[in-house]
Amino acid sequence: MKNYKDLFLSKDQYLIDSSTDFKRKIPEIISLINKYSDITSDWSKIEKTSQLTEKNLDKIQKVVSNEAQKDLVSIFSPYIEPHLKKLFGNNLKYKIRVSAQVKSCWTDKVSNEKRKGFFVDKVFFEDKKKPNIAFPTRAHQDLDNNGNRGSHTMIFYFQLTQALQNSSALEFGIFNDQIGILPFSSLWGYPNEITENAQKKISWATPDLTPGNIMLMTGLTPHRSNKIGQVPRVALNVKIQPSNLSYLNKIYGVSLSNISSGSNFSEKLNILKNIIVPLSKKHRLLLYELSVIYFLLGDVQNAKQTLGDLCLFNIDNKILEKWVYASTLKKRMYQVTEDEISKEFKFLKNIVPFSSGDAILETIKLNS
Repeated sequence: MKNYKDLFLSKDQYLIDSSTDFKRKIPEIISLINKYSDITSDWSKIEKTSQLTEKNLDKIQKVVSNEAQKDLVSIFSPYIEPHLKKLFGNNLKYKIRVSAQVKSCWTDKVSNEKRKGFFVDKVFFEDKKKPNIAFPTRAHQDLDNNGNRGSHTMIFYFQLTQALQNSSALEFGIFNDQIGILPFSSLWGYPNEITENAQKKISWATPDLTPGNIMLMTGLTPHRSNKIGQVPRVALNVKIQPSNLSYLNKIYGVSLSNISSGSNFSEKLNILKNIIVPLSKKHRLLLYELSVIYFLLGDVQNAKQTLGDLCLFNIDNKILEKWVYASTLKKRMYQVTEDEISKEFKFLKNIVPFSSGDAILETIKLNS
């Protein structure tokens, strides 16, 4: 079994596993989805993929989230759960939830247009008439998209249709020197879209998503689809967010036992901070968790500075302020209100369950 900890240790921040037998499960998955979708063809075949309509793709999305969900979880769990214990330990609180990632087709005009998206009730829309699946995926990193629930969020991606260059192929950005948050802007409506200039400064790779391969990425992996949408694409994914920092031991080999020597909560939190500080110099993902620890200690200035160090550009101070609050509220940056920032931060009471802040509190409890 491939060691998935390399995902977090690699500068690429993505990993392809071609060693499993997942390919033999694809016919079963398609049959299950078709059962509830009123689709009769094997759309994993190239000639049948092309026949999928937007109505078919929309139905596939809904069926995956509803009628087929329980059976899909049973199919995918053996390819996910054994790795979770190895990476995150026995105290991980998680729920496997399978989601569909689908794309339809679009014209060259759509590929090349400048388009400003918008939000309605916290849902992003590319267009007032066409569904989001009829547009390329904008370049971004998922840390914020995942409600800022931690740098070690793990995303499993399973492509079901053939990996074609003209099928909205997924692309990964390659960090030039060091891992971090690339320059982003909300200029075109998407809150954390990697700027056009930043996209041009890094190289982009197309991973081998041959059906049967399992692709993994983290919350910092830069990714986008290419702009060629001539053939539909169907993939399924699962996101796992760590509920504590036991991965410090499992992935990086450091002991957390010293935390118990702290005589109070603040001392224990400082011990955890001192464990992460030297680690973060080599493994920059951990700058995010270090920032959250500073925030929990009431040191907002160091929290912002540390988060700023994770960014590969000079980020606006106001954005940093929203970001550190988002880490305890399980929110995206743009969702953090001025009221939430201005009101007095009540230690522990303001920390939302399953947020990054909560994962750190859970780490202290587990090691006390």
